[in-house]
Amino acid sequence: MSDETARARPKARGIDFEGWRGVEVRPLDPEAYARLARWFRPISRYFRARLLRADRFPREGGALIVGNHATWGVDSFALLPLLFDETGRIPYGLGEKHLFATPLGRRLVAAVGGVPGAPENAHALLTGGEVCVCYPGAERDSFKRWWQRHTIHWGSRMGYLRSALRAGVPLVPVVGVGIDDAFPVLGQDRVVARRLLGSKRYDLPLFLSMTGLAGLTGPLFAVPFPVPFVFEVGEPWRFDEWSEERREACLADPAALAALHAEVAAAFQAQLDDLVRRNATPVRDTLARAARRWIDGGTSRRPAPQPIRRSP
Repeated sequence: MSDETARARPKARGIDFEGWRGVEVRPLDPEAYARLARWFRPISRYFRARLLRADRFPREGGALIVGNHATWGVDSFALLPLLFDETGRIPYGLGEKHLFATPLGRRLVAAVGGVPGAPENAHALLTGGEVCVCYPGAERDSFKRWWQRHTIHWGSRMGYLRSALRAGVPLVPVVGVGIDDAFPVLGQDRVVARRLLGSKRYDLPLFLSMTGLAGLTGPLFAVPFPVPFVFEVGEPWRFDEWSEERREACLADPAALAALHAEVAAAFQAQLDDLVRRNATPVRDTLARAARRWIDGGTSRRPAPQPIRRSP
């Protein structure tokens, strides 16, 4: 990025993100992580969380998990102990830079296995045989409106794909159902976060919780609805079986990379749709469809999922 471009971009007020990529990545000790997982298991039990098809998850070597994301990341706290218990793998979360904006934030996020989601960090961990977790939609997916539940909002973000291809590791989809109902998002505040963090990306959600409507206080004092979470591991994309020449050719061709991204996203959405059908919640599903029709004026209809054929 040029100096002129950097100066033109809006700056956060009162928060300095300089150097966030340099946060130390510390190895996670299995015994220490097992103790940490004990703190998260009550969250899994609260949501009656289940992890299906854990047998698909690689038991060794680097792997990159991609998933859909819930408001305030509550799904991660339910999923990660299940993944550890079922597979024995310790996942590192590739986090948004605002999580590392303060010394306290850095310490807390690092304590639960979070690292800055910089490409160099992902590459070092993946090529070192570690498991990383990435949510390509980030805040766009996490803060989507409740009537957009069960849809992914990844847009054109392909950093996850570049990381998996460069490292030559499997890309493992893990879809989640029920996670959008824990904190139903009704809208977003468009003032406070833009002034504080300097970007509309971080507009704070206005959401419902067991304690009522919440917003500017974030997850503080907000109790999520105790809805069941169901996660499912999908068939990995075995980029570790691709030749280095094939991976480099894909990375060098923007059109090929975009086509692969579209294929991965479509396959992920199809898997999510299938899991939704197998874990239907008739009342919530009906309300969400009615809200979507009302918001869209009855003109928007979601297309039926198409069969996905993976690249050989």
